Amino acid sequence: MLLRTRVIVLVLLSFVLVIAGMLVTGLWNERLVAELRDGDILRGQETIWRELTEARLRIMGSALARIARDSPLAGAVADENRAALTDIASGYLTTLEAEGAISRIELLGRDGEVLYNSGNELFWSASISADQIDVVLRHSETVSGLANNANRRLVALVAAPITVENPPGSARRTVGVAILSFDVMPNLDAMRQNTDAAAVLVNRRGRLIQGTDPQLWEQIRRSGSLSRQREMQVVAVADRMFAVARIPLSGISQSRIADLITIRDVTAGYQRQRVIRLTTLAIMAGVLGVILLALFHYLRNAFRPLNEAVAVLDALAHGDTLRTIEGTIRADEIGNIAQAVEVFREHMIALDSMKRAREQQRRRQQRFIRQEMTRLAETLEPGARSAVLEDLTEIEAESRQAIDSGAVSENLGMLATAFGHMATRVREQHQRLDELIRELREALKTKTQYIALQQELDIAREIQRAMLPKAFPARAEVEIFGAMIPAKEVGGDFYDFFVLDEHRVGVVVADVSGKGVPAALFMAIAKTLLRATALFRTAPGACLSRLNDLLCENNDQELFVTVFYGILDQRNGQFRYANGGHNPPMLISTDGSVTPLPMTGGLALAILDHRDYAEAVVSLAAGDSLYFYTDGVTEATDSDGAEFTTQRLIQLLHGWNTVPAWEIPQQVIDAVHVFERGADQADDITSVVLRYAGR
Repeated sequence: MLLRTRVIVLVLLSFVLVIAGMLVTGLWNERLVAELRDGDILRGQETIWRELTEARLRIMGSALARIARDSPLAGAVADENRAALTDIASGYLTTLEAEGAISRIELLGRDGEVLYNSGNELFWSASISADQIDVVLRHSETVSGLANNANRRLVALVAAPITVENPPGSARRTVGVAILSFDVMPNLDAMRQNTDAAAVLVNRRGRLIQGTDPQLWEQIRRSGSLSRQREMQVVAVADRMFAVARIPLSGISQSRIADLITIRDVTAGYQRQRVIRLTTLAIMAGVLGVILLALFHYLRNAFRPLNEAVAVLDALAHGDTLRTIEGTIRADEIGNIAQAVEVFREHMIALDSMKRAREQQRRRQQRFIRQEMTRLAETLEPGARSAVLEDLTEIEAESRQAIDSGAVSENLGMLATAFGHMATRVREQHQRLDELIRELREALKTKTQYIALQQELDIAREIQRAMLPKAFPARAEVEIFGAMIPAKEVGGDFYDFFVLDEHRVGVVVADVSGKGVPAALFMAIAKTLLRATALFRTAPGACLSRLNDLLCENNDQELFVTVFYGILDQRNGQFRYANGGHNPPMLISTDGSVTPLPMTGGLALAILDHRDYAEAVVSLAAGDSLYFYTDGVTEATDSDGAEFTTQRLIQLLHGWNTVPAWEIPQQVIDAVHVFERGADQADDITSVVLRYAGR
């Protein structure tokens, strides 16, 4: 990059940083101003709401004071005379409603029972809680504030004790509670008039209680951009912008019962702010462009003489010593550069003559050493001969570099380099011979051990095959066939089927975590314990629970096993099973459809002891088949890494109700191998089928 370009880039970066700093500062200042403004708006709206509510509560408190000390009304409450209460309270209700003071009167007895409710609902619970009623009755205190009535609407209410006179000289006796309430909808209308914003009340989940513009609130809530944590925020709905303020409201118990939401359309203000920002950015960009253009023209004229000097130096670098620079007698910076270039040209001429003399000397030494080392290489084996010839090439390159740098003498440099490489080569040959001898001994030892290990693994594989059932005893009611192919010499999958009694047959398919010898040993233990447990635990769930406890003992390797165990009753086709974290078998119905058996939610065995395993039951019709498998089938991968998947297995088994049962296990394995397309088998594959023929 030219110096002129670097200067322009640095100036550009400086201006960009300054402008970015100004923009960040402006945005930060704008944010602080907005926060202060939002705080003032919130405090103002909260003050308006509080004053509206307090004014309403004062009016209702004044009215309630008259009602609570009304002797006839107090007597009717004390006597629980509902007819008299209706007559007296109706008069108060008519007067207070005409004054706009209340919307509902409730009168409660000494035990908190609603004796009168001006709404005439058949079933009405008091608008205040039992604890608040107790406070009014026991302490003769007046409570007021916001509350949710039985209709789940927010009301402002005042509750005061109803008292009667006792004999002279004694305190008044509390006989009940009077509650006056007023719907806060007029307050919301007043908020809209005072703030020029829609006002709604929502519960703590954001559900609308009531408001001046419910449709607008639902649009904002469904937009998904509203945060419940922020008190003031701006939300975009369609092409409009709305300032949403959230004021939490506390009830009589001082707990949060609702939020007051005010919604003000600020689209015009946001559009004006956007225009101002874009105009500011355009002005800054224009100023920056003018400055850069002026700087470019200035630097181009200032660096023109220096560019000519650079061109002369470039010619000298390419060996052109004839080109000169004009103005060597100038008494300025360009004259000094021209004189320095001329001196440099003379030195290059002298240096070129010296290099030609050294090159001739180097070539004579090179011919001599090449002849001698070639003779030496002809006496060696092919591998060593190639190494010596490579050394010769390296010696020639190092000698040329040493002569050019003056690090060694012209006459002895190449000889010294040659002898050094020869000494190194002799040491390397000796070390290589020692290494070959050691490697040969280790290879013989390793081969012997490998042969012994392979023989042991062959024996283990035969033992494992012998543990799997060869064939199920011929029965007219049921056919069972299976096959297992381990991923290594031995595997961790196993299957088993055995006769429990003359009517029941047990089927087991399991998969031990891991592969190889550890998994095979754990498999042998699990299979042996399962068959032994099945003789004493007739239910599959109980059998798996007992087997799980046995496997958890002394499980130092922390292996686990997934097990599916089911019992078929040949008399009625009922198949009861329990699943310990295994793949669900596939039910192949007589119509050819394929359905996975429902899971029972069991955990793999040998992870946690003392676990219960749920059971499930499925009824098999004559001709139905159950296909059992391990994850080596569904998780088999092809050369591209794609899995066989459960869905592909279901598609494969579809319509196989007519395929002979003994062919199904091997046909599934063959389909998996075709899918793998030559990829290595990653896990053990187990394939078992049970077909119920009926009685």
